[in-house]
This record gives sequence, structure tokens and C-alpha cells, in this order.
Amino acid sequence: MSVPTAGSLTERQLDVIALAADGCDNRTIGRLLHIGEDTVKTHMRAACKKLGARNRAHAVASASAVAG
Repeated sequence: MSVPTAGSLTERQLDVIALAADGCDNRTIGRLLHIGEDTVKTHMRAACKKLGARNRAHAVASASAVAG
């Protein structure tokens, strides 16, 4: 399995993770990004899969580690 890089995440996935890292819930993230709550969940699930993260908190920590 390859090691994920920040470049492996889409810009929107990075946006969602950054807002989650700031403590925003899915509804707030959706409102700030002008997307639906289900779309936020889809982006987070995709990011978790790419990062090999078990959950939202793990994805935030993994993305932070990958970003440097």
C-alpha cells in the first residue's frame, strides 16, 4: 500500500478536513462550502479511505501529518 500524500486528496477533501480540524460539524462545513451535508460526508469518507484513516479524528491527524 502506498503512503498517502497531500496531493492524493482533492482540494475539496482538504477543505472538509481543514474545517473538521477547526471543530466544525458536517452541517457547518456544508454551509461554509455551499454543499450538502451528505456531500460533506462523502468527501470525508473518500479522504478517510485515501488516508487509511479509521474515523474523522484519525483523518484530521493523518492529513496534518502528511501536510507536514
